[in-house]
Amino acid sequence: MRIIGSEDLYLNANFKALTDVIVLRNARRETNAEGNIVAHVHSNHPKITVELCLGWVQAGGEVEDLPLFIELTEAKYDNQVLAGIPNRSTTDEEGVETILKWNEWKKPNNTHTQIGTKHYIMTNANISPDYLKPSEFAIIQGKAGYRLLTNSEYAALSDGE
Repeated sequence: MRIIGSEDLYLNANFKALTDVIVLRNARRETNAEGNIVAHVHSNHPKITVELCLGWVQAGGEVEDLPLFIELTEAKYDNQVLAGIPNRSTTDEEGVETILKWNEWKKPNNTHTQIGTKHYIMTNANISPDYLKPSEFAIIQGKAGYRLLTNSEYAALSDGE
């Protein structure tokens, strides 16, 4: 994943956990054409949370290529994909648009996982190789019946399975 922001943002005390990961892991850093620092980090570190990444974006930074899992209850898994999520619908040859249900939101080479009564969908299941952008996964965050998990949070769940 890439964490992009100004030097001031990287020095902001609110993001110490994130910058600690970058510094302690000796992440590769570069400056982009806009003068922002771009840090390349592995997304499996437990200090990298959905809330921290959303806060970074709200403060003016960017987060790219962050793999997340969407946790859905059984009821939500059978509901329509939320508005604002890419590839939410399909259009047939006659121009009729159909909004997909979450259980249909995947490419043929992708699978969903069920652990207990919850369903888990990788945020690139239907837009691979890209992942949902923060503005897109923010649509899901905090909605009843949904939860976003980082790779490390999902791994902790699936290890107990």
